[in-house]
Amino acid sequence: MSTDILIAYYSWSGNTQDIAEFIASETGGELFAANPVKPYTTDYSACVAQARNEIRVNFRPELVAMPENKSYSAVFLGSPIWCGTMAPPLATFIDNFDFTGITVLPFYTHGGGGGGKFDRDIAGMCRNSKLQKSMEIYGSGSKDTRSKIKSWIKSAAL
Repeated sequence: MSTDILIAYYSWSGNTQDIAEFIASETGGELFAANPVKPYTTDYSACVAQARNEIRVNFRPELVAMPENKSYSAVFLGSPIWCGTMAPPLATFIDNFDFTGITVLPFYTHGGGGGGKFDRDIAGMCRNSKLQKSMEIYGSGSKDTRSKIKSWIKSAAL
């Protein structure tokens, strides 16, 4: 395992988690699930309503844990797209992590609406980092998703 790579993500349906786990297997990085203390409901409509409200008021849920603050050279940041941006648990993680000088590789999953403001929001929140191009995955991916991820990681020259 590469001790200087972190893959931090939030996943509601499991799609983003699957991508994060594959990135970890390719990089040897450490996985960190940004899980909120109070989990989101499994009811899709109720979850969308809650997320919409949380994003509107810039709510940051408390996380179960934060990773040990050690020296990472690269951090992958993954989230589903909720209401045109990242899910609040990932935003909580980002707000509480120092990205100064770290290579940041954002990725997201979406259900057809694209990335919305994700790239802009990541750039604004990770100002002192070496921000790389984000990677998007539609739904749970397709037959070429793994090769797409491998190419994306390779282009970052970690």
